[in-house]
Amino acid sequence: MLSKITGKIVSNIVGGVQQRPISCVGKCVPNRSADVFERTIKNSPIKEIKGIPVEIVGDVSQDFIKKISKQIDNFPQRWLDLFKENDYKIVLSKNITDAYKAKGVRSSLVKQSEKINPNGLLGVTHHNEQSRLFNFFCFCDKPPLSDIYMQNIVNHEFGHGLCNIKKLDSDLNFRQALIDDLGEIQTQKKLDSLSESERKLVSHYFFNKKAYLPVDEIIADLFAWQQKGGGCYGTTLILDKENKNLMPYLFPNLNEAISNL
Repeated sequence: MLSKITGKIVSNIVGGVQQRPISCVGKCVPNRSADVFERTIKNSPIKEIKGIPVEIVGDVSQDFIKKISKQIDNFPQRWLDLFKENDYKIVLSKNITDAYKAKGVRSSLVKQSEKINPNGLLGVTHHNEQSRLFNFFCFCDKPPLSDIYMQNIVNHEFGHGLCNIKKLDSDLNFRQALIDDLGEIQTQKKLDSLSESERKLVSHYFFNKKAYLPVDEIIADLFAWQQKGGGCYGTTLILDKENKNLMPYLFPNLNEAISNL
């Protein structure tokens, strides 16, 4: 149903996964000093997951921490090593607003996130061009959706991390692959092969100037679908019925480019 697909997109996207709909939030500039950031890390009940520092913000359940740890433990090591090399952290919180405030993110951007995402995000990736110290992935403890879609969310947000580090959204080869795929999506043959909710997703996110998905969001989810557990677009987070092959089917050229990384 179209009512499930009403997320708004803002400029300078980093990426985030909502309960329903999926949406994104803008890049943020922290105003918190390095020593304060490190002190909050040290106060966490869990120090790291696979070598990536962890910070707990608020009352996060031990069950959630264990489940997130398990999902990250199963993630390909070469990508985890890349995130560690680029100083990414993992933040676990009840909601994105608390996580942003704990990081000293500008209040105007916190309010923007709350306005755009009234139901709250399940995950978000924060990338700071000025200081790698403030790069982090945030995952929110929001059962039951955080249990059902946990692997999808982890995969998707890690896809944003990869896109940020390698600057894939500005890579000319990746952009050309996307242009080719978008041209093919508009053919009647491809549209006829989609279900009603899938056509609504395509219409809303790929050909609606007010709500289109930016390049990095598509790249992140295609990367996620190449991992164990898959991504978010194509699940019942968005569709009436799950279709694990939807994103690779819609974007075969871009999907191949990602698989060759």
